[in-house]
Amino acid sequence: MNWLTNFRCIKVEITSHCNAKCPGCTRNITGGKNISNLDLSHMPFNLWKRIMHEDTKGMNLQEVLFDGNVGDLLMHPQALDFIKTTVEAHPLIHIQVNTNGGARTPQFWADIGKYLSTNEIPHKFNFAIDGLEDTHHLHRRSTKYDVVVRNMKAFIDAGGQASWVYTLFDHNIHQQKEAEERAEKLGATWFQMRHSCIPGEDLYTKTDKEEYSIGTDNIYDYDEKLELKKDLEYLENEIEFIDHSCSAFSERQIQIDFRGMLWPCSYIYATEVFNDKPLSHSPFYIPGQKNPSDEDYVAPEMEHPRNKLNLHKHTLSEILTNDFFANQLPSAIEDKRLNVCNRWCFN
Repeated sequence: MNWLTNFRCIKVEITSHCNAKCPGCTRNITGGKNISNLDLSHMPFNLWKRIMHEDTKGMNLQEVLFDGNVGDLLMHPQALDFIKTTVEAHPLIHIQVNTNGGARTPQFWADIGKYLSTNEIPHKFNFAIDGLEDTHHLHRRSTKYDVVVRNMKAFIDAGGQASWVYTLFDHNIHQQKEAEERAEKLGATWFQMRHSCIPGEDLYTKTDKEEYSIGTDNIYDYDEKLELKKDLEYLENEIEFIDHSCSAFSERQIQIDFRGMLWPCSYIYATEVFNDKPLSHSPFYIPGQKNPSDEDYVAPEMEHPRNKLNLHKHTLSEILTNDFFANQLPSAIEDKRLNVCNRWCFN
């Protein structure tokens, strides 16, 4: 597994700040207050500029996906600069962004749409709109349907290519057809309907002011889909996947988090996002109050790489060819030793 020569896409989270409070998200407690050990910070723009202009210079980089396990791109004060420097370094790059769309002004969104349109850059902005006026906010808490639609319209009217991404729950299934019709009227390029990421489980919301559950019992009565709603003047810069048991390696992705740490995938990264304290399902987790002499001691599945994955201290090439990526990780994947991999990719 040669991660350096294989990857074609960088999945990056440039901030841990978010304007939404979705129940089920690891950043908050049942849709309310943030957890106490969440590291709230932004990626330094100069680090990303170096990665794009120096670390990946001459590489066959086809896509940058601005995504977030706990943060939303638009909460970074230099969000547009991150997009611009990516395009400046790799003019033919495919830019993709996942966002709740509920932050910033229409003018800000118009500026992004105009920039991407003027440069004829292949791009796709995925706006998460999980219902209509009376249902969207039940999952995308602290965002407003009217604001998200307003921002998406400003982006589209300025030339941006947008996708309305509709996550199915029991309470919004009956509205999916109308949502698709509205997406088309707004000029969205795509309409995507998808299942909840935790099917069969209720999303429980409990705050000082309200308490309710969001059901997912009936979502599989509907098929997922991604429909093109209008013609494109370009073909998407599609990455040619390879056959491999590791989904990230197969999809030729690597993951960079807001602290500048380089991970093999978002699943492993998600176990590490909280103040460098691995969660109990992390491959690097060592149970507290135990030591190797205890009969019930459970050793971590892998040696923690620590600063070996830190882009502030190492170049991207140095990390992708170090012992962790070249030996330890491939061995653990091949032997199926990592519970996080077994849960998400090998089942």
